[in-house]
Amino acid sequence: MMLTRFFHKRQTPILLAAPIALLCVVLVAGCSGRRSDQLREQGDIYLSKGDVESAELEYRRAIDVNPANIHAYVRLGNALEQKGQPDQALEMYNKAIELSPEHPGAYFAAATVLLARSDQATVDALSLKFKEADLEKGSIFEAQMMRATDRPQEAMNVLEALVKDMPGSVPGRVSLATHYLRAGFTKDAETQLKAALESEPDSTPARVMLVETHRIQG
Repeated sequence: MMLTRFFHKRQTPILLAAPIALLCVVLVAGCSGRRSDQLREQGDIYLSKGDVESAELEYRRAIDVNPANIHAYVRLGNALEQKGQPDQALEMYNKAIELSPEHPGAYFAAATVLLARSDQATVDALSLKFKEADLEKGSIFEAQMMRATDRPQEAMNVLEALVKDMPGSVPGRVSLATHYLRAGFTKDAETQLKAALESEPDSTPARVMLVETHRIQG
């Protein structure tokens, strides 16, 4: 009995140590995340005022505090672009994509740099990567990139495949309707928008675009 009590007393602090340590890690991570966001927000203020150097410094500090701060990487990339450093900016965008493969902002920012170089092949590879992470958002992104590189029919093909695979995709149908309207296919656009509203009756984008479609149809 004495031996059992002895081991019980010795084990209790050990058993408590693990959850306490875990709690400390969580608290520290939470504090680091908030501090990192504060630094990133300060960087945004500097950037909005045109103080790119100070903004870059704050973004780098935000990343030092929390290396997983995706928004800080994207904003740092924006600052580097403004400084005329597209290669370094692209590195930041790719880092953000690596950390969060479903982050739309990082893909669009990277595509901006690549399209300025007319690097269609890398943009296409980026689109496929996005689609692998998120079929809906990635397909819409891919269609926008194809439209930006004068491939409207391919863009529509991508979105038609999306709504076939995901019939309930309201963003997909609205995006497809947008491309149809640009191509002059008003009836097809109307069909997609009505289908979108059947899935989501309160969809403001679908309603607004349907009104525009009817206006064009006269």
